[in-house]
Amino acid sequence: MNNIARFTSALFTAGVLAISSDCKAQTIYDVSADWSTNSNPNGVWSYGYSGTLGGNMTLDTQTALVYGCLEYFTASLLGNLPIVGCNDSNSILDADGELWGPLQVGLGPGPGPSACFSIVRFTSPSNSLYQVKGLFSGLDYWGGTSTFVHILTNGSSIFDGDVEGFGATQSFNLTVRLNVGDNVDFAVGMGQRQGIGWDTTGLYATILTLPTAPVFTLQPQGTVGYWGASVEFDAEAFANPPPSYLWFKDGFPIGWATDSSLVLQDLQLTDGGNYWVVASNSQGSVTSNPALLIVNPAGVSIGLHPFLTVNGTVGKSFGVQYTTNVSDTNSWITLTNFTLTQPSIEWIDTNANAAPGNAPRFYRVIAIP
Repeated sequence: MNNIARFTSALFTAGVLAISSDCKAQTIYDVSADWSTNSNPNGVWSYGYSGTLGGNMTLDTQTALVYGCLEYFTASLLGNLPIVGCNDSNSILDADGELWGPLQVGLGPGPGPSACFSIVRFTSPSNSLYQVKGLFSGLDYWGGTSTFVHILTNGSSIFDGDVEGFGATQSFNLTVRLNVGDNVDFAVGMGQRQGIGWDTTGLYATILTLPTAPVFTLQPQGTVGYWGASVEFDAEAFANPPPSYLWFKDGFPIGWATDSSLVLQDLQLTDGGNYWVVASNSQGSVTSNPALLIVNPAGVSIGLHPFLTVNGTVGKSFGVQYTTNVSDTNSWITLTNFTLTQPSIEWIDTNANAAPGNAPRFYRVIAIP
């Protein structure tokens, strides 16, 4: 084994240690072990590029296989750049001046208005606290890798570094809290040399879930309900493993209420009181804020509505119109039409609020021949 191969072997060992040491939490996603060119996205992973750091990512659309084991995605903007590839073998691969470690992913930046960042993206499948561990390394021994490397969550950078030279590394060990659909991007762009040749940058990375005691992200809110109606209380806790729930009323458990939401139907006056929920998992438990339920027999409101008395001849038809601007003769709006069945009727405009502070309405009655 020559010196370069020995050096690459040492880098591979360092990469494995960087992502496997102190991994007491369950390892669920590995950028190398999960690699596949069968589809893009590939499960929680996707591969592409962006013209700006943190900008929208365009998925790579083409695949290739070279040297028998080097698989890669490419956009083919200039030659084969930008690329995301993987040495899908258990041996070191010498690929025309690039030494790829066993099962190592590599990213090569490409052309564009400001040069393209090559990106590997992880999309969170759950609400979890994650540990993101691994390292970037320079793979080009001919020209010497020169790249800037970044890790971003939802477009905002949480790690920045540079890889200058073959074998140069940037290791990372980060903790991030992600909700379903949130992204972690591993992005590689042109470095200090400002070129796109001999800039392939290796990536070993593992994303681990971390055990987390429940923390409420949505608290139940107090409400008013009516006799015979229904109400719903909603809560949500962030935790790993996912929490179990148990609702309480005035200090007593509600045995059947074991979801994050509590629905009470056919309310009785005795259902009023304070409700809260306890979220629990193997890491601990937490109690929500209490939510007060007031149950009233019925809802009562007082309204001030215009009241009109219309006198006329039985059998004649009339229309009631209103306006808020009597100077505009075209602004009259018809509210109702009716035929008198008795000499006098009373009509109420239930859609108008005559309380002080509201715009006044002016009314008129017109004949309908």
